[in-house]
Amino acid sequence: MHKFLSRSGGKLIPFFAIFALLSLLLTSITYAQDEFKNPVLEAVSEAGFITKIGATKTIGDATVTVDWAYADTQNLMVGYTLKTTNGMKASDLLSSYNSPYLIDDSGAMFSYSNIEPDTGDQSDTMTIIGNYYPQAVRPIKGSDNFDILNDYFNPVPDKINLTFSLTLGDMQPSQDGMPLPKGSLKPANYIEPIGPFNFDFTIPVYPPVVVKQAQTIQVKGLSMTLQQVIVTPTKTTAMICFKLPDSQDWIPEGMVNIGNNAGYLAGGAPVDGKVAPAKGINRCSNLVFNIFHDTKPAALTVNIDHVATSMGEGPDDWNKIKGELAKHNIKIDVISASHSLDVKVISVPEGVDYDRAVIEAREALGNWLQGPWTFKVNLP
Repeated sequence: MHKFLSRSGGKLIPFFAIFALLSLLLTSITYAQDEFKNPVLEAVSEAGFITKIGATKTIGDATVTVDWAYADTQNLMVGYTLKTTNGMKASDLLSSYNSPYLIDDSGAMFSYSNIEPDTGDQSDTMTIIGNYYPQAVRPIKGSDNFDILNDYFNPVPDKINLTFSLTLGDMQPSQDGMPLPKGSLKPANYIEPIGPFNFDFTIPVYPPVVVKQAQTIQVKGLSMTLQQVIVTPTKTTAMICFKLPDSQDWIPEGMVNIGNNAGYLAGGAPVDGKVAPAKGINRCSNLVFNIFHDTKPAALTVNIDHVATSMGEGPDDWNKIKGELAKHNIKIDVISASHSLDVKVISVPEGVDYDRAVIEAREALGNWLQGPWTFKVNLP
């Protein structure tokens, strides 16, 4: 299978057309808590950084056990188990409109990211991991307003007192995943709310390693600077800056290594918000990678493989690539249908690397610039 194609339902669709969707799905990989399949979480557990809680509460036909919790300045997680009785499926009690809360003892609520459920072999039991961003909101006393705490962990506390609050069932009647208008009759499968299940616990907060050591590397006329790195046991954030070569929306992509551990891009955002692209604008982005760090001195490598612009949803960009590939006797078909785009490889000359040819075609078209820009940092 070529890098720039992905098979779906017997059809070939361009990799870039589904990249945004894959980026979202990559954060929803499920795994059981007693056998961590996520390599970062497995490593954090083996290092003893996770705090075991083991608190259980039962309300009606549902029992919730908070098994463990973890916090660093870039990531918070709670692992819990849901068990039901009377033949009820555990998965039926989870509602997409009813997110579990994680609140500190001052009332600050951490921003919810997602849950990762695993039903295993028993429908009445489910292990779940709740993920939270380090940003929080705190109600302002005497008003309906909130303080937005983007720097919640500045300064970094040694520990944090938390309340995990979970309500099961449906908060409001819904059908086919959509909430029904107020006053609508409840559907037959509506489940009355159960809870809240509240759990109080205190866990340590693992501080970051911050290295502000600007390094600049130039490749193919593009100077890129690594301004700083922030490293915690579960995530590494690299601030990458470069001047946009033109008015297109150029985005860097790459990976990081700490010792033998590899971390792949999990997300990123401009440091100063979304700035309209223009030639010469200096863009700085925080790139976040999921990778384990054991808090000991280590060598970190940040490798930016390339910068590229996003491809359009229609066939125009692929038809341009088709024209470039034809110059090298590579034939593809670009088939545009309603809400879909298929790209099929017809023929590739012997000895020619198709993926490499697509990159070279995109470079010729001016929407891909191949690196790498490789930065090395010594973590204290």
